Amino acid sequence: MTALPAAIPRSPTMSAMPARHPTSPAVYAGVDLGATKIEVVVTGADLVPAAQARAATPLRGGPPAVVTAIKAAVEEALAASPHASLTAVGAGVPGQVDDSTGAVAKSPNIRGWTASYPLRAELGDKLGVPVAVDNDVRTALLGEHRLGAAAPYGDVLAVWFGTGVGGALLLDGVVRRGRLGACGEIGHACASPGGRRCACGRRGCLEAYAGRG
Repeated sequence: MTALPAAIPRSPTMSAMPARHPTSPAVYAGVDLGATKIEVVVTGADLVPAAQARAATPLRGGPPAVVTAIKAAVEEALAASPHASLTAVGAGVPGQVDDSTGAVAKSPNIRGWTASYPLRAELGDKLGVPVAVDNDVRTALLGEHRLGAAAPYGDVLAVWFGTGVGGALLLDGVVRRGRLGACGEIGHACASPGGRRCACGRRGCLEAYAGRG
């Protein structure tokens, strides 16, 4: 499950967006981008799911094709919900995210994603609303801490197994990012020096043995 961060980071696209009427209800879309599929849920301010949509992650076209697929999935979910328009979008992505820009470094498990890409800005331009972007496991941990199994705890290590192996760390009730935005990411820790080649290009990474990729 992808959760919206507490505050939507300001993106370069936000200054050009019209202000929402103060009496309009808030409507959010959460996006979970994976190596094989894109899942979207639309909620009201209560964060109760109102509609969902799923699409295959494009195998060709790189990040621009992914953005187009996300836009289509968000629009499909919104059309199936009782809501007329979006307030903001939060996206969890498998990769290292620059917190200041919303750019995603190369995402080894998504075909064609080989360099840093300004995902927050591009999604904001496509969808016309503020967008928040963070690592997928970090957003999942945030959601569990606020609404799920991790709610009673202040210190949590979250590990997600999928195409790769993702990790995130909560300490003293705060999801930690680390200096490079990779705190808790255990999938590319070396489990076997000189071992199997990982999608990231190195050898012996944990997810080369424990992931589905």
